[in-house]
Amino acid sequence: PDSSMQESEVSYSAPARASESDAEMVADMAPAARASASDAGRAYRIAAPASARSSARTMSRGKPAENKQSATVSLQAWNPDTPYLKILKQSSDSELYKDYLKIKRGYEDQPSFYFDVSDEFVKRKMNDKALIVLSNIAEMKLDNVELLRILGNKLLQLGYNKYAVDIFEQVVKLGGENPQPYRDLALAYQAAGQYQKALDNLYKIMLGSWDNRFGKLKQIIFVEMNDIIARYKVNTSKINKEFIFKMPVDIRITLGWSSDSTDIDLHVTDPYNETAYFGHRLTAGGGHMSNDITQGFGPEEFMIKKALEGSYKIKTNNFSDSRQSVSGPVTLYLDIFTFYGTDKETHQRILVRTENVKEDNIIGSIDFSNSDIEQENKSEKENTDSNIKRKFKSLFGVK
Repeated sequence: PDSSMQESEVSYSAPARASESDAEMVADMAPAARASASDAGRAYRIAAPASARSSARTMSRGKPAENKQSATVSLQAWNPDTPYLKILKQSSDSELYKDYLKIKRGYEDQPSFYFDVSDEFVKRKMNDKALIVLSNIAEMKLDNVELLRILGNKLLQLGYNKYAVDIFEQVVKLGGENPQPYRDLALAYQAAGQYQKALDNLYKIMLGSWDNRFGKLKQIIFVEMNDIIARYKVNTSKINKEFIFKMPVDIRITLGWSSDSTDIDLHVTDPYNETAYFGHRLTAGGGHMSNDITQGFGPEEFMIKKALEGSYKIKTNNFSDSRQSVSGPVTLYLDIFTFYGTDKETHQRILVRTENVKEDNIIGSIDFSNSDIEQENKSEKENTDSNIKRKFKSLFGVK
């Protein structure tokens, strides 16, 4: 990416009051996400497996998650049936890059080839080589917004945040007539530690007048703005105070996609087997699904303030045909957060490429375990029993 690229400028003026539609949006989000800062005082960890797998553990269901929760994120990986990957999968780590260079000659003008091959390097924890492979796409100088968005999100997934900023700044110049490029750039700024620029770009979307098909995106932006405000030192003097309040949640999942002509819905099934989706947005367990986005690039969003013990299955449902393009199959952008909006926030970004997004296609899960709780309760019980015995002995002289 061209490191000399100028950073995009963002200018705005804050309205005296929130608009009526924005006020409705805030009211819609508040019940699902508003929580005290003390809710974030619990430890949490995500362990990502090397390959996709289903959880084999049996867990209790329906109890609110307590202290020292552990969780495992499992993914259903997409394995494209392509001749070149069949060859590369048989290569040893030491020979993989050499074999890639040999095969490359027949696919030099196909961006999907570089995405597929980079995934193989990532699976083998060879991210530096994956970056070299992806750089071929940047060198193509293609003014294709969809392709560049996939590249930018791939760079974010690999942790090359500054390169991703360069790519998304280019996307803003090419496709700044809709709000999605500004959100992409804001998330890249945030990942790169440029929090004020991230907030400015998100607020630009909040104040903008966009095509009706992008109107529901402001609900997502509202949440992401408050995450930055809650966690980092940023200047909020220009932001309407009606848009600011803390809203930490135990789980936040967003699902976006690469193709403008694809309508993909996010479904999340909780440990009680109740599914949140656009037609059933509020669950008995406290889950909340965002409004349905039928045009554009998403994202759709699931949040829950207090997670239940057990498995949250992440599914997709396709309401329109997936479109093949120069970048290959549709790419899904999945972001999984825990303790969102707090200092203990964790984040995992996953890109899933799929030829056909089918109904009830499981692409991942979050499994909450109570093993740590049981151990803690056992230790607490032992301490309590010991104290009771000592007290009885001192009072009554009995064992």
